[in-house]
Amino acid sequence: MNKICARPECGKTVYPLEELKCLDKVWHKQCFKCSVCGMTLSMKNYKGYNKLPYCEPLVWHKQCFKCSVCGMTLSMKNYKGYNKLPYCE
Repeated sequence: MNKICARPECGKTVYPLEELKCLDKVWHKQCFKCSVCGMTLSMKNYKGYNKLPYCEPLVWHKQCFKCSVCGMTLSMKNYKGYNKLPYCE
C-alpha cells in the first residue's frame, strides 16, 4: 500500500527513506512544514495543533498573539511572520 504525503501541496508517494511519521500522518521530511509560515520543521522544533504542524514561534496564547509593531491582536488569517515574530498585514 502506497503512503501519500500529508502536505496538501505534495500528495506524492512517501518511500521509507524519506518518511516522517507525526501527528497521525505520514510526510516527506522536506514537506513537514509549518502550516502558516512554511518553515521546514523537524521532530525537535514543531508544535502540533489540530493534527497540523506549526513552528514554535507560532504557538501563542490567543490574547498574546499581537503584532510586534502596533500591538493589534492577530489571528492565523491576518498576520505575517518575520524573524519568528508576528506582524499585521
